[in-house]
Amino acid sequence: MAVPGLGDRAQLFAGQRYNTDIRSRLATLSQEMASGQANDMVAHLKGDTAPLADIDRRLAMADSYGTAAKQAGNRLALMQDTLGEVDAIRTTLVDQLMSPGVAGSRKIAAEAAQAAFDDMAAALNTRQGPNALFSGTAAGGAALSSSSSMMAQIRTAVAGATTAADVATRLDTWFDDPAGGFATSAYLGSDADLTRAVDTDTTVTLGARADDPALRGLLKAAAKGILSNDATLSLADGEGAKLLERSRDDLLSLSAPLTELRAGLGLAQSRVEEATARHTARASAWGIMRNEMTQVDPYATATEVEALRTQLETHYELTSRLSSLSLLSYLR
Repeated sequence: MAVPGLGDRAQLFAGQRYNTDIRSRLATLSQEMASGQANDMVAHLKGDTAPLADIDRRLAMADSYGTAAKQAGNRLALMQDTLGEVDAIRTTLVDQLMSPGVAGSRKIAAEAAQAAFDDMAAALNTRQGPNALFSGTAAGGAALSSSSSMMAQIRTAVAGATTAADVATRLDTWFDDPAGGFATSAYLGSDADLTRAVDTDTTVTLGARADDPALRGLLKAAAKGILSNDATLSLADGEGAKLLERSRDDLLSLSAPLTELRAGLGLAQSRVEEATARHTARASAWGIMRNEMTQVDPYATATEVEALRTQLETHYELTSRLSSLSLLSYLR
């Protein structure tokens, strides 16, 4: 009886290795046919991977700036919506102060002004997630102290005033003086506007803070309406009505500054939208280039797959025949 020699074993191992190599290559080609992309980029690009690395770097940069632009755009949109809400509060209060029923009753007018003051302060403390919208770079904290805290300080500042002009002057000092109460204790944000880089050479300013003159003016105008019927003041006859009239006139005159503030945000929004469009176009262009660089030829791949399948079938057939011959030799 013949015993298989070393040559037979070597032939067996060689056949198994050949079979494994073909099956491995078939699996790789099948995956490449499904994805359309080469598996081994180094081999596919013949070792010259620098251009691909550069494209990937540019794609990552476009994605990073695109994300920053999207976040800035969302923040600006929320700021615009909030300022629209503030303007609506202003308009409603003006309408109330001009209506016969409210204008004839300082008590009702003062209550309307108090509600507007509270609503505006709350709106200016709006947050996007954990960040305050109108506190500049100090986004982690509130933009303003509570409306009740501000009104308590305001009443202290105007205590003893007996005329509308005197109240207005003291309010000007409290709201507008850099050393006044608003700057030192009511506004809790920073003096610097928040900025965001949305492209390599484009930085936008999210420049609406709660200490903006237009927004301070609105709070001041509402405070005049509140104080027009305040029990802690001893206003002379007719001075409450004058103070209420000042409140209404101020609210009317602040429409333009508030519109200008919103226009500034609108300009920033336009720049963000332009940057977003650039990033989208760049990502698309670089993505096409990357795809062209890394894709495989589907026809060549399919042809090689068929050739390998033929080789594998031939190998199986030959192996089967050789196995039969070996068995006959063994049985002799």
